[in-house]
Amino acid sequence: MDSLNDRHRAVGRHYDEVAYDYEVTRLEQHSAVERAHFTGAAEFRALFEGAFEEASFVGLESFTGSRQKIFRELGPDAQQAWLDLVEAMAATAEGIGLSEHFLFVGRPRSAG
Repeated sequence: MDSLNDRHRAVGRHYDEVAYDYEVTRLEQHSAVERAHFTGAAEFRALFEGAFEEASFVGLESFTGSRQKIFRELGPDAQQAWLDLVEAMAATAEGIGLSEHFLFVGRPRSAG
C-alpha cells in the first residue's frame, strides 16, 4: 500500500503539471503543498518511537480545525469553554484523528 507521502508526491506532480500547463510560475497553494508532510497519526508517531520515549502525543486542533473563524468571534467565556473541551480531547483517538497537526513530546532514549 502506498504511504500518504507517496500519494502526496503524486498530488504534487499533478500540481506541477497544472502549473506548467497554465504557465503559472508560482501559486500560493502549490508552494504550500511542496512544503507539507502529509501523514496519519500512526505514521507520524512511528517517526519518533525508536529514538524517543513518548511523554505525550496529542492532536492540536481536534474538531475545530475548519472552524477557527467561528471561535474568534465568541466571547472570552465561550472561547475558554471550547478550549477546555479541545484540550480534554487532544490525547483521545477521536481528537487525534480529527486534527490537522500533531505534537509529539518525548525524551531521548538512552543508548545501550
